[in-house]
Amino acid sequence: MADSYSDLVGRVVGLLGRGNVRPLVPGWIQMVEAEAVHRIRDLREVIYKTSGNLTSGDPELTLPDGCTGITVFQLDETPTMLVESVTLHQMAERRSGYTSGSDVFPRVYAFTGQLTIEMAPTPSAATAYTLYYTANMADVTELKYTSQVLEEAPNMLYYGAAAHGARWNRDANAIAIWEPEFEKALAYYSTFIARKDPELIQVSSYSQTRDWPMMTGTH
Repeated sequence: MADSYSDLVGRVVGLLGRGNVRPLVPGWIQMVEAEAVHRIRDLREVIYKTSGNLTSGDPELTLPDGCTGITVFQLDETPTMLVESVTLHQMAERRSGYTSGSDVFPRVYAFTGQLTIEMAPTPSAATAYTLYYTANMADVTELKYTSQVLEEAPNMLYYGAAAHGARWNRDANAIAIWEPEFEKALAYYSTFIARKDPELIQVSSYSQTRDWPMMTGTH
């Protein structure tokens, strides 16, 4: 299976059997994503996942670029703690009710800017957190976030990038194999997206079967 973006790129390179295509693969993956967004309406705003550590003594948290909303903000404690979304007015009321030093973990948050939230009480430890947030469809990158599409439909990205590589390679046999596989994976994912409960999108356990072909060269 593709455990990461870099793994996906490596598998496409291995399938094509030409190491010199590695710099081209990210562009092919972007083209696959763009086509998926064009053809699957519900992908035009998707869920992304990021994680980090809160800064002790800092009540503010800067959100990822492109964030349009928060679906789930959780503290990765045992058990997991959900941080509740409130308005700024509610934030002021709630903050006044917390006793300084009595709570290590923030309980609520409110937006104070387009990409900034304020938490209360102020974190007093570098607690690990996970954030699920909405954003307009963007490229998958291994550095910033794990894409919903990479988690849920790696085969679609794999077959689509392979098809682009086959066209670049002018390999008619490979094109005949990978383009239909991409179309099937796209149709399967489109059906899944249409049926998925929006309230459960951030915790979906769905994953396409990652049946990577054991191939190292072109067809």
